[in-house]
Amino acid sequence: MTWTRRSPPVPIVAVLVLVVLAGPAAGPLAAQAQGDGQGRGTDTLEPEPYRPEEFPQWTRDLRRGEIIALGAFPVAMILSGLSYQVGRFTYHSIAAGSPQPEYAPGFLSPDSGPRYTGDERVGLIVSGAIISLGIAVADYLLGRRERTAEP
Repeated sequence: MTWTRRSPPVPIVAVLVLVVLAGPAAGPLAAQAQGDGQGRGTDTLEPEPYRPEEFPQWTRDLRRGEIIALGAFPVAMILSGLSYQVGRFTYHSIAAGSPQPEYAPGFLSPDSGPRYTGDERVGLIVSGAIISLGIAVADYLLGRRERTAEP
């Protein structure tokens, strides 16, 4: 006995696609339809801003650190990659006794130059993450010092 897989009927697929595509648009329309009974919508759709006492200070510090660390990560990756390339060029040039153009940093190296190994790539990502976390921790410490200095 062989088993065959049947595809669902076309109308069911069409209804599912319609629900998925039109569902998000129906939410605001339904909210506008609820009004004061005279066809006017209410203005209660705007959320009120958070008050400072709603969240503890440590959660606000954690959120700020997360934003700073994620924002600093691309810059830290670029700087760690460039620093590694300059260090690798310097190391191989000193070891050979003359400049080694195949190890030149960035766009100065030829296309046939050596590529990063897997361990080097992991090291660059880890160093970028450590640098960005260091920036976030430094911001936290400076902010805490500033908060304690306020009267």
